[in-house]
Amino acid sequence: MAALFAASTKWLERGITVLEQILLCCLVVVMFSLTLAQVIFRYLLDSPLVWSEELVRYLLVWTSMIGAAGALRLGSHFSLITFVAHLRPRAAAAVMLVVDLAVGIFAAVVLIQGVRMTTFGFSEQAVSFSVSMGWFYLAVPVGGGLMLWHVAARTIGNWADKASLRG
Repeated sequence: MAALFAASTKWLERGITVLEQILLCCLVVVMFSLTLAQVIFRYLLDSPLVWSEELVRYLLVWTSMIGAAGALRLGSHFSLITFVAHLRPRAAAAVMLVVDLAVGIFAAVVLIQGVRMTTFGFSEQAVSFSVSMGWFYLAVPVGGGLMLWHVAARTIGNWADKASLRG
């Protein structure tokens, strides 16, 4: 049963990872295109786009939150590998479990507070164009949820690997 659960978690993790990568690529292309258009309109056509800079800022928040979740999945965030490398295997596993628990708590707080912020944001409008700010604030709970998912998937994967080694 544990092996089936771990396998389905890995399958779902791969799907989420592919979606994150596609979304990040699209966001970067859109931000680049909008910034290029802004430069062309401002300096060549002498008629700047009023809304493009604000939209690029909001898309950067989306990119940062999804990118942070992807970096967490890859283990690219700051960590004290040197410290853990000098520990015995059981102690290192315990430290990594505590770290994952702390990261999971942080991600849950980001998710919960992001939902509150997003709910409030749907009553506001963006300054340069008439879109609800809630759509931009939604990046925070989405990023927190993705981080929480990646920590949970890593913890489940580590647990399943240890369980398969034992028996």
